[in-house]
Amino acid sequence: MIIRGLIYVTRRVRWRVGGVWARMVLRSYGVEFGPGLRLGSPPVIRRHKTGRILLGRNVSIANELAENPAGIAHRTVLCACLPESELLIGNEVGISGAVIYAWRKIEIGDRVMLGAGAVIYDSDFHPLQAEARNRFDDSKVGIAPVRIESDVWVGARAMVLKGVTIGRGSVVAAGAVVTAN
Repeated sequence: MIIRGLIYVTRRVRWRVGGVWARMVLRSYGVEFGPGLRLGSPPVIRRHKTGRILLGRNVSIANELAENPAGIAHRTVLCACLPESELLIGNEVGISGAVIYAWRKIEIGDRVMLGAGAVIYDSDFHPLQAEARNRFDDSKVGIAPVRIESDVWVGARAMVLKGVTIGRGSVVAAGAVVTAN
């Protein structure tokens, strides 16, 4: 019983100290966040100098297996990597080791849960046509905004791809690949 208590206290202290450090890292990358942000270690951040990453109130980000035993394989990745790209995350959102990569705009509503390893992309990252891919022709890359409305649950290792809107209160099954509304 004493050992369990020590483990609990150690985790709580680590969570608090790590959270302070993580907030400093987020600020240094220009990430905006509301009060009540909960995280034990910083996520991976990629932000263009004119890109925007906004986290609402009471957002919780789990980056380690100890924070969520559901199978986190890597830290959460938050990216607004092109000029004027936006990653907007609402209030009371829970994220567990997800990858969210905005080339244009990804908008996530309030009270959304992103399961361990969920992936959200608003681009194809490269042209789909072989000829354009071989010439590195980025003008042929498919890009379309993604919107996830409030009260949505995206299951573990699900993928949400470019141009998709997921309606309020929806559930995306674990491992699903969402390519249409």
